[in-house]
Amino acid sequence: MDLCLIFYLYFILHLCVPSAETLVNLVCNESVTGILHEDTTLPCKTDTAGPINITFIKLPQDLTHDETLIFNSSENVRRGQDRIQLRHQDPYDRSLIIHKTELSDNGTYRYNARTDQGHDFALITLIVEGPEHLKTNASTHQEKPKEKERTGVGLILSMVFLMLLIFSAMFYYKKQLSRGTLLILIIEKKQLTFA
Repeated sequence: MDLCLIFYLYFILHLCVPSAETLVNLVCNESVTGILHEDTTLPCKTDTAGPINITFIKLPQDLTHDETLIFNSSENVRRGQDRIQLRHQDPYDRSLIIHKTELSDNGTYRYNARTDQGHDFALITLIVEGPEHLKTNASTHQEKPKEKERTGVGLILSMVFLMLLIFSAMFYYKKQLSRGTLLILIIEKKQLTFA
């Protein structure tokens, strides 16, 4: 079987079979505003209703600090913050609730969702404001979740297979071209011997 055809079939097969990355889709609000000393919900949903492991990590504001594990659903780890729990309104709801939000909760968090079929993550920025801000900007607290751009292993593999397909086509063309050049040389040689 020709090398070009093998890569082409493999590439088509790769496009038809979903990768593990696409089996779990986590959709969260990118930015959430919380009110000091009140409960704050970080809305997240998945398209998977089965068992799921959730980790919630606070990212450092600079490179001198490490990431801090805040919540891990499989180990029931809450790092001294019993203020965080999962909201269980429906099987697809993976929202976290931070009880009695504090100013130290300000920051960016990485929300990881992992199942047996795959994993996904979202970045959420939490902004904690005083209660007087609620009266003036009450409408800003309800943002709709945004679909994040899908970048990951599936996209990278697709690009690699496309590159391999292009290189194999170039190799095949060069091989055919060299065969044609050889055939022309043979014909010219025979013509010279007849003359």
